[in-house]
Amino acid sequence: MHDATLHTLAVGDIRVSLGDLPLGQNRKRVLLTENGKTRTVGTTGEVLSIASERGVISLRRVQTLDSRELGMLRVEVLMSPSTFAPLRSQSAGLLGDSTLAYGDGVVHGSVAETAVSHPLDRPVFDAWAVEVILRSLPLDEGYAVEIPAFVCRDRAVVAVKARVEALDEAAGERAWRVAVDFGRLRSTYWVGTETRAFLRQDLLLSSGATLSFVK
Repeated sequence: MHDATLHTLAVGDIRVSLGDLPLGQNRKRVLLTENGKTRTVGTTGEVLSIASERGVISLRRVQTLDSRELGMLRVEVLMSPSTFAPLRSQSAGLLGDSTLAYGDGVVHGSVAETAVSHPLDRPVFDAWAVEVILRSLPLDEGYAVEIPAFVCRDRAVVAVKARVEALDEAAGERAWRVAVDFGRLRSTYWVGTETRAFLRQDLLLSSGATLSFVK
């Protein structure tokens, strides 16, 4: 059990063994709940794999969204397989295209066809990697953490705050229920206590509706 102190995570604080990561692929249904009614609006997928490029080993995360109602999205992030330090990320689809590269104290590239060169006063994570990071943290009752992450749509480093709310259940597994505040967006995640699998996410929209990603 942890105290309620909010810890600020730094690149290098996480030391991950590849054997502990739930590599592979999974798909989830996307549900939209509004005005008390829930309907299926699409599917989402994730692939976690190890990549090698010019002799550099990285962890690759690819996310996809396939929805006639919400739109299409594909995001790819390459990061250190042991610390999650970002190498590069790119996205295409409903949030606009982006391509970012990290190195030498700066993140640079383009977001929605606008050039970006953002100096970093410290190493940060990529916002698209937050869900992977959550699975590797020492989640426990009362655990709370702040994750500095570069959010491409904001072109800024955002303090993503995560707090374990309770020991719960999702998809037939015991899971930690984790509230995550991205600033403008708030989500609740369920992370398997044993498998470290990402079991469910509920995302509160500004309209008051909820998007759920479920197995």
